[in-house]
Amino acid sequence: MNRSMSSMRRPSMSKEVGSARLKKKSSGMEEMVVEGLMSAASLISTEIKEATTIFARGIGVDTAVHDITKKIYEDLLMLPDFSMSERLNASSVLVHDSDYTDLFFSLPEVEKAELVRGILRGDF
Repeated sequence: MNRSMSSMRRPSMSKEVGSARLKKKSSGMEEMVVEGLMSAASLISTEIKEATTIFARGIGVDTAVHDITKKIYEDLLMLPDFSMSERLNASSVLVHDSDYTDLFFSLPEVEKAELVRGILRGDF
């Protein structure tokens, strides 16, 4: 009977040992998968950062023009006696001619109004 008990325990023990080995292998594989995923995520992150930088450079000029256009129109809104149409016409000229843009931003409000009148009349 001892012998039969002994043989009954062995399969049970070997199942436990096999189960432990399987868990160990499974755990090792999980670690490898996690490491692979982390490596891939890091590579993707680097690629996204580089693409974002390139994209930002590409639209950087458009962003600058947008900001200048917005600032010019905000300043034109502060000038009295101009219609929306006149402001739009003047802003178009001011945005597309950097000399006028520089001059416009360097002038006090009264002289800005005179510059806008001159642009609208075609004096400049």
